[in-house]
Amino acid sequence: MRLQLISRSAVALLSVSSLAVSSLAVSSLAPRSAAAQSSSPEWRLAADALYYTDTDNVTAVSPSLSVRRRLDGGGWVGVRGAVDVVSAASVDVISHATTGFEEVRSEGSFDLSVPAGDVTVSSAYRFSYEPDYLSNGLSLGLQFRLGSPDTVLSINYRLSWDVVSRVHTSWEAFSEDLFTHGAALSLTQNLGSETVLRLVYAPMVQHGFLEKPYRYVPLFGPAGQRLANRIPENVPDLRHGHALGVRLLQYLEPIDGSVRLDYQFYAGSWGVTSHIVEVVGLASVVDGFRLGLRGRVYGQTAASFWQRTYTIEQVGHVPRWRSLNRDLSPYYALTGAARMEWNTGEFSGHIDGAVTLTRFEDFLLLDERVAIVTQIGLRWTP
Repeated sequence: MRLQLISRSAVALLSVSSLAVSSLAVSSLAPRSAAAQSSSPEWRLAADALYYTDTDNVTAVSPSLSVRRRLDGGGWVGVRGAVDVVSAASVDVISHATTGFEEVRSEGSFDLSVPAGDVTVSSAYRFSYEPDYLSNGLSLGLQFRLGSPDTVLSINYRLSWDVVSRVHTSWEAFSEDLFTHGAALSLTQNLGSETVLRLVYAPMVQHGFLEKPYRYVPLFGPAGQRLANRIPENVPDLRHGHALGVRLLQYLEPIDGSVRLDYQFYAGSWGVTSHIVEVVGLASVVDGFRLGLRGRVYGQTAASFWQRTYTIEQVGHVPRWRSLNRDLSPYYALTGAARMEWNTGEFSGHIDGAVTLTRFEDFLLLDERVAIVTQIGLRWTP
């Protein structure tokens, strides 16, 4: 119902907290030939379930099903469906005079990948619905070799068109558009039979309704007293940012696995800058059974217009830009995670678990949050 109140931060945390580790398969980093793809299973059926909970009284359950089919001549086509059930009584919700809410979001997606010689063309479409939010997403990608399979260039473009409304309000009475354009240019270079380096540049532009319609900002007087009235959040209608990333992947024979090191830097037009450092290790325990560990550190500065409290010096003079979005405040997050994988021929699966401690350094309503994410996935490749 009012998932927008939490800025979709829970959903974002779900996506970054699930442990994604992979073994070093150098040949898979380049577009595969039709002959290579013909040896892969014709079908893959996948079922996943994710559970999220945190100390800010937010829980989410997200089951999903997907089917993928290999195409004649190479490539594949896939469909996926997911449902998110969110229950929240967080400080964001309670501060807006409600005891909490439950909300259901439904999502469906379609993706296609087709090789053409040394070039692979991919596309995907996604649609999601909840009572006060509609989202359409489209992505297009090209992946091709530069001279040899050891050097691969990938270009991707993503467009999201969202329509924001209010619960118990007709779309005709209130609805606003939000457009997000994103791109990624990555270069993957095999530095040897056991080492891979990847460089990524990813710009992003958003324009439209970037506020949350349920979020109101408290005001304070010159003496620090809290005023009775609150005003709607108001942020610029345009936001753009740039991210630079580097990944180093190294195979280690003693553990029959790999170690991955990631670093990302982001800078945006609202003044937010951030750094991410992540280390992932995956080792084979016995045939068909692997264990992985992950550590992640994230830190960011505040938006240029962010204030812990907004003070009114003169009657009628309110700050033009104001927000109670904690994702625009300065904070850092520490994540530790583990993963278990197994493979028994046609059937495989994994179990992930992650714990994230987030410390908000200048947010009025919350100092810290601990989140736990667990996920189980099953795969059948007949």
